[in-house]
Amino acid sequence: SIAEIRIAQYTERIKTDPTNKKIVLKLADYYAGISDYDSALEILNEYLNRVPGTNPDVRFLVAKYSAWNYDFDKADEEIKILLKSDPNNLNYQLLQGQISVWAVRDLDEAKGYLENVLNKEPKNIYANVAMVSLNSWQKNFKDAKQYLDVSKSIDPNSNMVISAEQFYLRALSANEG
Repeated sequence: SIAEIRIAQYTERIKTDPTNKKIVLKLADYYAGISDYDSALEILNEYLNRVPGTNPDVRFLVAKYSAWNYDFDKADEEIKILLKSDPNNLNYQLLQGQISVWAVRDLDEAKGYLENVLNKEPKNIYANVAMVSLNSWQKNFKDAKQYLDVSKSIDPNSNMVISAEQFYLRALSANEG
Protein backbone atom coordinates (compact mmCIF):
# COMPACT_ATOMS: atom_id res chain seq x y z
CA SER A 1 0.00 0.00 0.00
CA ILE A 2 2.93 2.34 0.63
CA ALA A 3 4.19 1.66 -2.89
CA GLU A 4 0.76 2.45 -4.33
CA ILE A 5 0.65 5.74 -2.43
CA ARG A 6 4.14 6.68 -3.62
CA ILE A 7 3.27 5.69 -7.20
CA ALA A 8 0.26 8.01 -7.10
CA GLN A 9 2.35 10.84 -5.63
CA TYR A 10 5.20 10.48 -8.13
CA THR A 11 2.78 10.07 -11.04
CA GLU A 12 1.25 13.45 -10.19
CA ARG A 13 4.69 15.04 -9.88
CA ILE A 14 5.84 13.60 -13.19
CA LYS A 15 2.87 15.15 -14.99
CA THR A 16 4.22 18.60 -14.17
CA ASP A 17 7.88 17.75 -14.81
CA PRO A 18 8.32 14.67 -17.06
CA THR A 19 12.04 15.34 -17.51
CA ASN A 20 12.88 15.21 -13.80
CA LYS A 21 15.22 12.21 -13.72
CA LYS A 22 15.04 11.80 -9.94
CA ILE A 23 11.25 11.47 -10.01
CA VAL A 24 11.37 9.18 -13.06
CA LEU A 25 13.84 6.85 -11.35
CA LYS A 26 11.87 6.76 -8.11
CA LEU A 27 8.57 6.09 -9.88
CA ALA A 28 10.13 3.33 -11.98
CA ASP A 29 11.66 1.84 -8.84
CA TYR A 30 8.29 1.75 -7.09
CA TYR A 31 6.67 0.09 -10.10
CA ALA A 32 9.49 -2.47 -10.22
CA GLY A 33 9.07 -3.03 -6.48
CA ILE A 34 5.55 -4.32 -7.12
CA SER A 35 6.73 -6.25 -10.21
CA ASP A 36 4.90 -3.94 -12.62
CA TYR A 37 7.80 -3.88 -15.06
CA ASP A 38 5.64 -2.76 -17.98
CA SER A 39 4.76 0.49 -16.19
CA ALA A 40 8.35 0.99 -15.02
CA LEU A 41 9.61 0.52 -18.57
CA GLU A 42 6.97 2.86 -19.98
CA ILE A 43 8.10 5.65 -17.63
CA LEU A 44 11.79 5.05 -18.37
CA ASN A 45 11.32 4.84 -22.14
CA GLU A 46 9.24 8.02 -22.17
CA TYR A 47 12.08 9.74 -20.34
CA LEU A 48 14.65 8.45 -22.84
CA ASN A 49 12.49 9.73 -25.70
CA ARG A 50 12.20 13.19 -24.11
CA VAL A 51 15.76 13.67 -22.88
CA PRO A 52 18.57 13.31 -25.42
CA GLY A 53 21.80 11.59 -24.52
CA THR A 54 22.94 8.22 -23.29
CA ASN A 55 21.45 8.49 -19.79
CA PRO A 56 23.32 5.39 -18.56
CA ASP A 57 21.47 5.11 -15.24
CA VAL A 58 18.08 5.16 -16.97
CA ARG A 59 19.22 2.86 -19.76
CA PHE A 60 20.64 0.40 -17.21
CA LEU A 61 17.24 0.18 -15.52
CA VAL A 62 15.58 -0.34 -18.90
CA ALA A 63 17.96 -3.25 -19.52
CA LYS A 64 17.43 -4.70 -16.05
CA TYR A 65 13.64 -4.38 -15.98
CA SER A 66 13.37 -5.68 -19.56
CA ALA A 67 15.35 -8.77 -18.52
CA TRP A 68 13.19 -9.24 -15.43
CA ASN A 69 10.16 -8.92 -17.73
CA TYR A 70 11.60 -11.67 -20.00
CA ASP A 71 12.22 -9.29 -22.90
CA PHE A 72 15.78 -10.50 -23.40
CA ASP A 73 16.18 -8.94 -26.84
CA LYS A 74 15.43 -5.43 -25.54
CA ALA A 75 17.56 -6.03 -22.43
CA ASP A 76 20.44 -7.25 -24.57
CA GLU A 77 20.15 -4.28 -26.93
CA GLU A 78 20.24 -1.77 -24.06
CA ILE A 79 23.10 -3.35 -22.12
CA LYS A 80 25.21 -3.63 -25.27
CA ILE A 81 24.83 0.14 -25.78
CA LEU A 82 26.09 0.69 -22.25
CA LEU A 83 28.98 -1.74 -22.63
CA LYS A 84 30.14 0.10 -25.76
CA SER A 85 30.38 3.33 -23.80
CA ASP A 86 31.87 1.75 -20.65
CA PRO A 87 33.23 -1.75 -21.37
CA ASN A 88 34.91 -2.16 -17.98
CA ASN A 89 31.81 -1.45 -15.90
CA LEU A 90 31.28 -4.57 -13.80
CA ASN A 91 27.58 -3.85 -13.24
CA TYR A 92 27.05 -3.82 -16.99
CA GLN A 93 29.14 -6.96 -17.42
CA LEU A 94 27.19 -8.75 -14.69
CA LEU A 95 23.83 -7.87 -16.23
CA GLN A 96 25.04 -8.85 -19.72
CA GLY A 97 26.22 -12.18 -18.33
CA GLN A 98 22.91 -12.77 -16.56
CA ILE A 99 20.86 -11.86 -19.63
CA SER A 100 22.87 -14.26 -21.77
CA VAL A 101 22.44 -17.07 -19.24
CA TRP A 102 18.71 -16.44 -18.82
CA ALA A 103 18.23 -16.34 -22.60
CA VAL A 104 20.66 -19.28 -23.07
CA ARG A 105 22.72 -17.57 -25.76
CA ASP A 106 26.28 -16.34 -26.11
CA LEU A 107 27.28 -18.42 -23.09
CA ASP A 108 31.02 -18.16 -23.78
CA GLU A 109 30.80 -14.36 -23.81
CA ALA A 110 28.67 -14.49 -20.66
CA LYS A 111 31.26 -16.64 -18.96
CA GLY A 112 33.95 -14.06 -19.66
CA TYR A 113 31.84 -11.26 -18.21
CA LEU A 114 30.87 -13.25 -15.13
CA GLU A 115 34.47 -14.30 -14.53
CA ASN A 116 35.52 -10.63 -14.69
CA VAL A 117 32.98 -9.83 -11.99
CA LEU A 118 34.04 -12.78 -9.84
CA ASN A 119 37.72 -11.87 -10.16
CA LYS A 120 36.92 -8.54 -8.48
CA GLU A 121 34.04 -9.73 -6.28
CA PRO A 122 34.37 -13.47 -5.55
CA LYS A 123 31.37 -13.40 -3.20
CA ASN A 124 29.01 -11.75 -5.68
CA ILE A 125 25.97 -13.98 -5.28
CA TYR A 126 24.41 -12.92 -8.59
CA ALA A 127 27.52 -13.82 -10.59
CA ASN A 128 27.95 -17.10 -8.69
CA VAL A 129 24.33 -18.12 -9.26
CA ALA A 130 24.57 -17.22 -12.95
CA MET A 131 27.69 -19.39 -13.19
CA VAL A 132 25.76 -22.32 -11.69
CA SER A 133 23.22 -22.06 -14.50
CA LEU A 134 25.80 -21.36 -17.20
CA ASN A 135 27.89 -24.38 -16.26
CA SER A 136 24.81 -26.55 -15.92
CA TRP A 137 23.74 -25.55 -19.45
CA GLN A 138 27.22 -26.41 -20.68
CA LYS A 139 27.14 -29.74 -18.79
CA ASN A 140 30.18 -28.75 -16.76
CA PHE A 141 28.69 -30.07 -13.55
CA LYS A 142 31.89 -30.05 -11.50
CA ASP A 143 32.27 -26.28 -11.93
CA ALA A 144 28.53 -25.74 -11.52
CA LYS A 145 28.70 -27.53 -8.18
CA GLN A 146 31.63 -25.38 -7.04
CA TYR A 147 29.71 -22.18 -7.84
CA LEU A 148 26.64 -23.62 -6.15
CA ASP A 149 28.65 -24.36 -3.00
CA VAL A 150 29.97 -20.79 -2.95
CA SER A 151 26.44 -19.45 -3.46
CA LYS A 152 25.13 -21.58 -0.62
CA SER A 153 27.90 -20.37 1.67
CA ILE A 154 26.94 -16.75 0.91
CA ASP A 155 23.17 -17.08 1.37
CA PRO A 156 21.86 -20.64 1.78
CA ASN A 157 18.23 -19.56 2.27
CA SER A 158 18.03 -17.31 -0.78
CA ASN A 159 15.28 -18.26 -3.23
CA MET A 160 17.75 -17.52 -6.00
CA VAL A 161 20.23 -20.05 -4.60
CA ILE A 162 17.51 -22.64 -4.01
CA SER A 163 16.32 -22.23 -7.61
CA ALA A 164 19.89 -22.52 -8.90
CA GLU A 165 20.35 -25.73 -6.93
CA GLN A 166 17.12 -27.17 -8.30
CA PHE A 167 18.17 -26.28 -11.84
CA TYR A 168 21.59 -27.83 -11.29
CA LEU A 169 20.05 -31.05 -9.93
CA ARG A 170 17.57 -31.31 -12.83
CA ALA A 171 20.31 -30.71 -15.39
CA LEU A 172 22.56 -33.26 -13.71
CA SER A 173 19.75 -35.81 -13.58
CA ALA A 174 18.82 -35.23 -17.21
CA ASN A 175 22.45 -35.63 -18.23
CA GLU A 176 22.81 -38.87 -16.29
CA GLY A 177 19.54 -40.17 -17.78
